[in-house]
Amino acid sequence: MGRSKVTTAEQYEKLCDMMATKRDIAQGFQKPPKEEVQEFWEEVARNLNALGPPTKDSNTWRKVWIDWKCYMKRKLSHNKKERMSTGGGPCHLQRLSPLEESGARDYGDSVEVEELAETTEMDISARSDDIPSTSRANSQNREVRADKESTSSLLKQQIQNQKEFYAETKKFNEAAFGKVEEVTTYLRHMNRSLETLAETAVKQLEEQKRHNRIKEELVQEKVEIKMQMLRLDPSMHCSPPQVISLPLLIPC
Repeated sequence: MGRSKVTTAEQYEKLCDMMATKRDIAQGFQKPPKEEVQEFWEEVARNLNALGPPTKDSNTWRKVWIDWKCYMKRKLSHNKKERMSTGGGPCHLQRLSPLEESGARDYGDSVEVEELAETTEMDISARSDDIPSTSRANSQNREVRADKESTSSLLKQQIQNQKEFYAETKKFNEAAFGKVEEVTTYLRHMNRSLETLAETAVKQLEEQKRHNRIKEELVQEKVEIKMQMLRLDPSMHCSPPQVISLPLLIPC
């Protein structure tokens, strides 16, 4: 794709020449098969891209054609409103370029062609009249102011849209940050609880070890005491068990 995105006058002329060979497609009538229509627009793209930059694909060139026709129709519609609303006063018509006039005649409907004829007549009449140069200058100044106001309005709307987008983004980020803070706080508490459990388990283990050592020491002391007793009184180790005799009871 080329760096420039603005279609050149040469490309517009070539586009109109090619559309003149396919008036049904140019006027929006899809009589040919879709494959044929797509093939035609592919050919249009190849020819126009050869005159670029800019270069576009077939779908984009089709949109350029539709936008150009809409732009031409808006001019004709504006001129019609001006003719109907002047009431005998000055008529501020938008001039059509030769290429736009040719396009309106070739690809417009009967109403648009009639409007073009009326616009051309009034334009010729206005040029033939002795109109003061100051009136034309004032008309041009009004058109320039209208264009500037339209551009300014568009920029204001774009700035407003950007402000709303940034506000929504900020609100979303704040909400997301709040959720992250909640999760962080929860994990921090969980970590403290796990550390407390680990410390308790370590203390219990140490206490169990201490208890086992004391128990072992008591058993060892008991064994040593018994050994000392055996050394002091050997008879405790080898004396036979005593037999206790009981009297025999004879029933009467």
